[in-house]
Amino acid sequence: MRRAFRLLGGAAGLTLPRGSREADFPEAAGQSNRKRTNSGSANDQNNQARKKAKIRHARVIHTQNVNPHSKLPKFLDVEKFISSRSFEIGAMERSMKLARDASGKRSFQTLPRHLRRRAASHFVRRVPTKLRPKARFEMKNDKPKILSKSVKMEKKWLKTHIWHAKRTKMTDLWGFRLAKTPTEKCFRTTYRAARHGFTLHDLSYYTHLNLSGEEEIIKQTLKTICDPTGVDPCSLRFTPGHRAAEIHLYSHQGWPYSLIGPATLLWRPVADSTLSPKGPLLTPSLDEANNQTSDRSPSSGSSTQRTVLLQIHPSLKTSTTEAIALASGGKVAVEELAELGCLELGGPRCLEMMGRVLTGIQEAEKREVESWLDAGFKPSVIPMGMIVGLTVDDPRLKFRTFFNFQRFPPKKKEKSDNLCPLQAQVIQPVIRLAKCDRFWDRSQSQKGIKFKNRTSTKEEPTGLDMTEEDDQISMLLVRIDGGWRMILPNNWTKAFFHSFIFSSARLVCLDQRAQIDFEAGHPSFPRDYPTLLPAAELADQHGSEEARYWARKPPAKRVNFKLMESRGGEGGDPFVPDWDVVIGQKGIQRNKRGEVMEELITDEIGQSDSRQPWLLIGPLVRVIVNNVQKLADSTREKQTLETVCGLAFQLIDRIIKKLKADLQWDQTNDLCKAKQLDSGLENPPKSRKRNDQTEFIGLITTGSFRLSNGSSIGFGAISLRKLIPIIICQQDFGPF
Repeated sequence: MRRAFRLLGGAAGLTLPRGSREADFPEAAGQSNRKRTNSGSANDQNNQARKKAKIRHARVIHTQNVNPHSKLPKFLDVEKFISSRSFEIGAMERSMKLARDASGKRSFQTLPRHLRRRAASHFVRRVPTKLRPKARFEMKNDKPKILSKSVKMEKKWLKTHIWHAKRTKMTDLWGFRLAKTPTEKCFRTTYRAARHGFTLHDLSYYTHLNLSGEEEIIKQTLKTICDPTGVDPCSLRFTPGHRAAEIHLYSHQGWPYSLIGPATLLWRPVADSTLSPKGPLLTPSLDEANNQTSDRSPSSGSSTQRTVLLQIHPSLKTSTTEAIALASGGKVAVEELAELGCLELGGPRCLEMMGRVLTGIQEAEKREVESWLDAGFKPSVIPMGMIVGLTVDDPRLKFRTFFNFQRFPPKKKEKSDNLCPLQAQVIQPVIRLAKCDRFWDRSQSQKGIKFKNRTSTKEEPTGLDMTEEDDQISMLLVRIDGGWRMILPNNWTKAFFHSFIFSSARLVCLDQRAQIDFEAGHPSFPRDYPTLLPAAELADQHGSEEARYWARKPPAKRVNFKLMESRGGEGGDPFVPDWDVVIGQKGIQRNKRGEVMEELITDEIGQSDSRQPWLLIGPLVRVIVNNVQKLADSTREKQTLETVCGLAFQLIDRIIKKLKADLQWDQTNDLCKAKQLDSGLENPPKSRKRNDQTEFIGLITTGSFRLSNGSSIGFGAISLRKLIPIIICQQDFGPF
């Protein structure tokens, strides 16, 4: 009854039903819509009043004035009656439409639920055709999504993003939308594929920098930004362009303090009469290579223009370009090659799968590469760093033959017997195999991919034949630890990725790539490179995720870090490693002699908070630890730098001398106390409470169960300042 009166609220002279209140029908009682004290804000009431007035106005049906003296006819003609009442019928239809439109529903909400789409609220083309004009009109009144546009501009999709988004969990890292881990369980299967099968990872998010300039200037630039204790990328082992160098980059004259990160360096091969174009180039010794490099110095009067390809992590692009510009003084042109992509192939069967996908090798001097691929050698047969330049056919022509790899017949025995002498040969990097001028032509890399308008049929089970209209793709194959890297035009990454993934390749995401490095015993960048900015950003992101996961649990089901004996984690934060505690930047020393050491540090440095930790990495770390100052001075002399007689090593020497005296006094004091205890002259002292903070000499960056040896291991970093006293104790008093 109340509902009926509410619909007729605009009529005058209505009587209220029995038992009802005037407050329920303010319009029927002639009352004004007054503001109540407990009814909310005035703006909300005004909006509600306007909405009610709009709906009420939409429901009004306009009528024509009727003569009250007219009488009903004896007979009713339907056509004449409808034509005479056409105005009322049209007004009723218009009022019904206006009332329906004014009800507050969007266009997609007027559809039945079985016809609605999940994203129809913001996608006009998913609404039926008749409702699209109304949907477009409604979208004009919506607020623009400025935030979503800015977020899309910050991240970049790979060519294989759609394929990964359907099968993996995606994350935003380093300006890209990358695959973090597959949705299925893959811990053991990834290990089996890396150990016995074939793995595939899209490495197109890596940055490729093109360095061009005079050869001697490029060499001088590389010598000042590379690790002098590692391989020399300017020696004859790498400058011909048939080997790739794995190096560590530093800021200009910043070794060993300012580490940037790892990189892969490739020289573009050039035709040189002094090098052997036919046979393999024998690797000279280090002294011989340096002498040969120095003979071809600028004194000869010839300045050769060379090109270097530098492959780095995307988080190192800014720091690397700044270091090169500072070291070369602007004489080396640095350009980012966004048109290049990369696929990382791993496992012992990667050469076999490459032989099935990479077809159509036309160069006569590279026929032996085709025999390697057909033989299916293990990657260990090919030397590390070897570069092979190839030009192959479109992989989509043979895509039909990649399905269901298990159906491929096994290789014939007589074929494998013929390949035994080939495998027994020593395979060495050769310049003629590394040369591929078509790859270094940027116009070829920037060409778009053509749409394949032909498909293979059952009558063509081996695929389609190559025609003149089909494209050929040039690429570089670089031998790395555990597999190969395929550097190719970015537009062709998706085609080769699909060809490999449908030939029984195991997908590898970011977490699985770190797992493979962990099983192989190699550090993974940037996770296992502490004190660097990319590692700190990744640790903060991972720590925030762990903190949110910990906060979602009830207090009874989560770890109470406040009640733990040690400080809540490694330095106060249980989710993010604190390297300031490891290097002694924070905390209180355990013994009384720590006060002297703290005063010594403060006197030498001024403020202890101004010290920045730096990472020492390279093949000579063990030797450098045992001979810190001597080797550092001799190494920096190679870069024409001043010897390191600075504050850090002077401080270490003073600490070591102090610790030697203290340790000798401790040993004497312990012997005296032992004699006193034996004679009963002194009671044993009470054990003091240990401070676990001072026990930290390092932190684990990656720790997990290692399937290769069936035990748990970890990768980490320790403080050199805390390691040297331990080494001295072992040298003076024997192992602990």
